[in-house]
Amino acid sequence: MAIFEEIEHLEQEAAAFGLQWETKEQIMTQIRNECLEIEEHLHSPEQREALQDEIENWFRSKL
Repeated sequence: MAIFEEIEHLEQEAAAFGLQWETKEQIMTQIRNECLEIEEHLHSPEQREALQDEIENWFRSKL
């Protein structure tokens, strides 16, 4: 898959997941929120799956 097709696919996945913004401020707010949620789960080994979910959300928020 060409890089631009991959990017478009990832953007569509993110939008379907509810991660779509109009402004750069909205993007930065989402990234900060995801970082805070990751930090919360770092201190709780029994929440490894939740940590993985938050890292995935953080990654998607950067697309």
